[in-house]
Amino acid sequence: MDYIIKKMDVILYLGIADRSNDSLYYIKIINLSYFLTILSISFVGISFLLLSQWSIFCFNAISAFIAVMGVRFNLKEEYSIAAMFLPYFLTLHLILITVFFLGSNSELHWVICLYPIYAFTVFQREQFYKQILVVLLGVLGFLICEFLAPNESVLITAQHQVWLSVYAFLICMFFASLIVNLVITQLVKANKNLKHLSEIDELTGISNRRKVLADALDVFSNSVENREPCSFAILDLDHFKKINDTYGHDAGDLVLKDVALEMRCQLGSLFKLGRYGGEEFVVIMPNTSIEQAEKDMEQLRGSVSCLQIQTKLGIMVPVTISIGISSISFNTARYEEILSEADDALYAAKHEGRNQVKTYSIY
Repeated sequence: MDYIIKKMDVILYLGIADRSNDSLYYIKIINLSYFLTILSISFVGISFLLLSQWSIFCFNAISAFIAVMGVRFNLKEEYSIAAMFLPYFLTLHLILITVFFLGSNSELHWVICLYPIYAFTVFQREQFYKQILVVLLGVLGFLICEFLAPNESVLITAQHQVWLSVYAFLICMFFASLIVNLVITQLVKANKNLKHLSEIDELTGISNRRKVLADALDVFSNSVENREPCSFAILDLDHFKKINDTYGHDAGDLVLKDVALEMRCQLGSLFKLGRYGGEEFVVIMPNTSIEQAEKDMEQLRGSVSCLQIQTKLGIMVPVTISIGISSISFNTARYEEILSEADDALYAAKHEGRNQVKTYSIY
């Protein structure tokens, strides 16, 4: 199964140099359409080869070769030509094979019903004229096959025509299922990416204010429900404005990224870390008493103060942080109260000289 999936990936990504570019998903649909077209034509050709119908086999072999040539447009990054070439080629193929070889009772021309799916997934909204053109092309081809082609074929039996109609139905079902699955997968992936972008701070790569406050609410609610302790900490880089003024804003950004990375490494996955705003960070500590939180934050403070942050010019930037901590109590009604208390403790830490950890106290 893994082998088949890898091979399918190779086919779907033909002509796509950057696999991370999700906007090129329509090229996957083009490749998939070509692959199924070539596979279907080859299957019909080989089937009639076994029945010694050489004329039908040769016609399908030539058609399969032409379809393979169409794939080359994608490989040359001529995506628009490749997208338009397929419906034109397939329509002509279906008209010729229905009129001259198989007859309309074979029902192969019902494959044209897939054209709207193809048109509205491959072409963008601003290319509506191409969408309409492909649909009208399909309608024209279907009418020619249905009303101008003979019902019976002089080359194959009525029973073979029945089997071809079943085959056409299965092809339509299979193709439609694959396209819908591909589109849905793309939408799910896009939604995940959008959600990720909406929750991550672009500079530091950790949770942004919106996400970390949502984490704070979740942890607070679980603590109240399960009667467990939880602690919040607010961290602030000491003299950050001075760092910006002295070393430049690029150095300030570097400090924020390196400090965020160090905190993420030290805290692990048990605690929730986020950028609160500017040079302030928030740490949400579920199932953690204020005594344990103080120990963990003291260790974090020491780790940050030992950082060796070097600018592009080779200048070492000293960094320290001040931390304020508060914990849930019997009187706490909202998680914002814990954050406010942690902020008061942070103010006390800065007022008493910075580069230290203070816990909230009402005294």
